[in-house]
Amino acid sequence: MNIYQDPKDLAKSHLANLIRLAKADEQIHHHEIIFIQSLAVKMGLTDFEFQAVVKDPDRITFKVAYDEEVKLEHYFQTLTLMNIDFNAHSKEQEFCLELGKKMRIPSYHCSRMIEFMVNNVGEIISYTEFKSQIQG
Repeated sequence: MNIYQDPKDLAKSHLANLIRLAKADEQIHHHEIIFIQSLAVKMGLTDFEFQAVVKDPDRITFKVAYDEEVKLEHYFQTLTLMNIDFNAHSKEQEFCLELGKKMRIPSYHCSRMIEFMVNNVGEIISYTEFKSQIQG
């Protein structure tokens, strides 16, 4: 098994998923754009690379992190984006559930995490608190 995973390819895939999520409710909010841009910078993408993902997220190959911690962090960032406009739209929730399945996160974990985030819209949720929902 190939254990190397190109961090830039993984970052582009994650950002493409976030862009699709931002578009799921047919409205892209300013806060969503800022959040996605900040993650692109954090992940080391150049502006050119980021703009290529934004221009056509469907051209980006879907990748899942091999590392379970990174995978969970990506899912947390996805659910944080869902809540960032203080409204977890039903289409966004559906997208997150399907994405979690694609990421090979058990459905019951996805449902519990989505429910937790929806019930806490408008609250600042730490990654540690988020992780406790899986273990709790």
